[in-house]
Order: sequence, then structure tokens, then C-alpha cells
Amino acid sequence: MSKKQDDFYFQNFIECAGYSCQAAHLLKEILSDFKPEDTRMRLDELHKIEHEADMKKHELSDRLTKAFITPIEREDIAALSEQIDDLTDNPHLYKQCKGHRAGSLKDAGAGDPVLRGGLRPHAGVRQLPPF
Repeated sequence: MSKKQDDFYFQNFIECAGYSCQAAHLLKEILSDFKPEDTRMRLDELHKIEHEADMKKHELSDRLTKAFITPIEREDIAALSEQIDDLTDNPHLYKQCKGHRAGSLKDAGAGDPVLRGGLRPHAGVRQLPPF
């Protein structure tokens, strides 16, 4: 398999993990500075990021379906892609916002676990190509 074809998969992982980072940053921003009047607009921003990530994932899935040889096991590519997508789409993060008052949402955004959860995979997938 050519280096260019290998790069497609790894670059796709990096871009999809980048969407997870964007979603984590936005979610942290929403929780840190919660304004009920902006909820709809901010959720729309999250959905846009999620949709862009889904398009990238479908791009990878389409390429994987047609590929004869892949740089790593086909099942591993599909599983990694799915796990990265789950980070971006993680529905329980959105459900946490329901039923809370603004003060508790600000407190929830004060720590960095959401942000760290979005950044770790991005750093990890950047190390895959030379591996």
C-alpha cells in the first residue's frame, strides 16, 4: 500500500479527533459561562461539529469499504474511528445539562475533565503514522 493511501487513514483519525477537541472546548465554554438564553445557539454549534465529524467518519468508512489493503487491520480502523466518533457524539454529556441550575452548570465547567477527555485522543492519534 502506498504511503499516500496510508496517510489518508491517519489524517482522518487526526481530523476526527480534532472535532472531538472542538466539541470538548465548546462544551467547557458552555458549562463555564452558562447563559440560558444562548442554549439553543450553543447546542446548534455542538451539533454542527458533530455533523462535520460524522461526515469525516463516513469518508473513512467509504474508503475502508473499497480498500483491498489497509495499513492496520480493517477492524481496528473501524473500531478506532467509532471510538473517536463516540467522544464527539457522547450523548450523556448533553444530558448532564438537563435539570441543572445555572450555578451548578458553572461549577461543573470549572474543572477540566471534559476538556482533557477531548484532548487526549487527539494527542494519541497524532502518534499513529510513524508507528
